[in-house]
Amino acid sequence: MEIRIGKISDVHAIGLINKKAMGYCTGDDILTQRLKRICDEKNHELIVATQADDCVVGYIHVETYTSLYMDSMFNILGFAIDPQFQHQGIGTQLLHAIETEARQRNYSGIRLNSGTERLAAHQFYEKSGYMLDKTQFRFQKKF
Repeated sequence: MEIRIGKISDVHAIGLINKKAMGYCTGDDILTQRLKRICDEKNHELIVATQADDCVVGYIHVETYTSLYMDSMFNILGFAIDPQFQHQGIGTQLLHAIETEARQRNYSGIRLNSGTERLAAHQFYEKSGYMLDKTQFRFQKKF
């Protein structure tokens, strides 16, 4: 298993992981546009886990979270492992990689949101040292 920076050529594998692990279906063309934009922005990081053949089996996508009321930290925007590779320590390796980067940047921590139905994910986060610090409603307005 190798942990490396994500690249545009990983787009198809990431799309498959999103579909299998989380039920999100996004076409490769749209995902490529989004990935190009993310890779061009310095406040985003995409880290992937690969097998020996460089096949992506998991990823974590974070952005720098800066607000007026707290110190900077990473915000996890996407984190998924191909279901057939779960429970092999890959998620832990990806979390450690991004935690190391956050410490190197002197960030105060890492935050994330997780759907209420993702109970196994919640257990994983708690086992990894993350604590539930509040519950909230999410509002959005679509255009």
